[in-house]
Amino acid sequence: LFKRLLKRAKLDGRKDDDPKTIRHRFVVYRKQTLPLIKYYGKKVIKIVSNGHPKEIDKKIRNKLGCK
Repeated sequence: LFKRLLKRAKLDGRKDDDPKTIRHRFVVYRKQTLPLIKYYGKKVIKIVSNGHPKEIDKKIRNKLGCK
């Protein structure tokens, strides 16, 4: 993920994808997001978000029972 974000910085000109900022995002994720996922347990819907946005949308809709 770290390498992918660095590559995105080069390709898309993202100034907020520098190594220091990316590492900080990982720390914030571990401290703030992971505890929420653990707290809500099975209520959390896990979706692999690799792929085209339309594919991801379809995965989300399928998990939620939408058509």
